[in-house]
Amino acid sequence: APIATAVLESQRRGDGKSAPSEWNVPRKTVAEGTSIVSPVRLSLCVEAVLRSGGGAVRVREEDMADATTELARNGFYVEPTCAQAAAAYFELLDRGDISADETTVIVLTSTGVKSTSTIASILNLQL
Repeated sequence: APIATAVLESQRRGDGKSAPSEWNVPRKTVAEGTSIVSPVRLSLCVEAVLRSGGGAVRVREEDMADATTELARNGFYVEPTCAQAAAAYFELLDRGDISADETTVIVLTSTGVKSTSTIASILNLQL
């Protein structure tokens, strides 16, 4: 989560989660599509987020798994990398940063087909 960590640090915001160094160490993740230890254009990404008035949410593994499952219950079979957006949405709702009566668009850009074995693992299923 180096991009989210850098955005939060630039905004001088904490999220009550592990220290940034713990988030930026390479490790296995269900969100392999966004597992980037050293983003090439980190400063440009942070600048774009800050200039747009945006923010960042660092999402835990278990929250991605929960979001993947919740999306599937609602008919959306997406990979855990994609489910990060929904996990962040649920966290923003819980924190009160957005409310359920607001219109919020979550773009789901990938299919779960390419991550079937990962999703089976999340659901404790044998393939």
